[in-house]
Amino acid sequence: MHSPLYSELALDHFLHPRNVGQVPDFQGLGRVKSTVCQDLLEITVRREASGALVTGFRAQACSACIAAASLLTAWVNEEGLDEAAARAIDGAALARKLGGMPAGKRPCVAMAPVALARALDGIGC
Repeated sequence: MHSPLYSELALDHFLHPRNVGQVPDFQGLGRVKSTVCQDLLEITVRREASGALVTGFRAQACSACIAAASLLTAWVNEEGLDEAAARAIDGAALARKLGGMPAGKRPCVAMAPVALARALDGIGC
């Protein structure tokens, strides 16, 4: 599938989202509601004994928000990121990793790092 607005990676993460659902035995939960639209995003996180994070998400949101949450959770989980590395991911870095994002969708992408930071705040990282 080709889209003039979204990269193949962004489309793949929207059509086949990774890490959907709450993490079993999660320790932190972060929620974000868009002030612009009706997007809702929730990220849950558990810290392993090694310090690596395990994340999952649930969303009632647009394609850009879902793609961003999917990519962010995959990035954290697959690379075994710790708290400092996960907190360093911002909306701009996530948009770049998604292959770019239309300007009007950047606030949707930025919701994912905010939800993750709130989840991390909940576990006292």
